[in-house]
Amino acid sequence: MILAYDTDGKWPVSMKGIKYSIDIIWLDKDKKVIYIVKNARPESYPYETYAPKDDARYVVEVVAGTTGRKAITINDAAEFDLNNIEGLQL
Repeated sequence: MILAYDTDGKWPVSMKGIKYSIDIIWLDKDKKVIYIVKNARPESYPYETYAPKDDARYVVEVVAGTTGRKAITINDAAEFDLNNIEGLQL
């Protein structure tokens, strides 16, 4: 899932309603990775909320382990068109 915001912010993510572990990736306005949480677990709700240290414009949620399998790291660039998100590349 891609969450796209109109402004930059420290957009928090909780695991409320999510039934499986995920990796959470925050991107800045230039679509560069600025923060990653790996393996956020459903049972962390309501005790933990995840948020980046710096402002982000986009939040990408993927199945846990994806960031490791695809070797996604800080400063990597994502490519996607919000009008056609089927082409998301990280």
